[in-house]
Amino acid sequence: MLLRASNKTFLSKGNQSIPRRMGRLLDTCNEYIDWQEFYLWVRSVLEVENHVPDRLVEILNERCPGFVENQKRVGPKAAKCRPVALGLEDWIDDQIFGLRSGKTGRAITFHATHNIYY
Repeated sequence: MLLRASNKTFLSKGNQSIPRRMGRLLDTCNEYIDWQEFYLWVRSVLEVENHVPDRLVEILNERCPGFVENQKRVGPKAAKCRPVALGLEDWIDDQIFGLRSGKTGRAITFHATHNIYY
């Protein structure tokens, strides 16, 4: 599991005036890092197995409801153009974080990817 920053650590360094929005941003950045960790794990399983194992389907259905069904609807031709792993990354960005919604999405990705724990 990745180490991550916490509000307590940040506050204990003399930053007592941290606004609530920064606390929420920090929490969201940590959640983003967790989802990226999950995405990379799924991607590594897919690369090793060369298919989507049944157990992975169960995990995806649990953590990403609707993703597997959507991939089935897209079909195998589209899967060759846009591999499952990239589809999962898009799904996480859209469904969990709504990252295509402008400034908020850019702030989350910027701060999460510039976090020393990323």
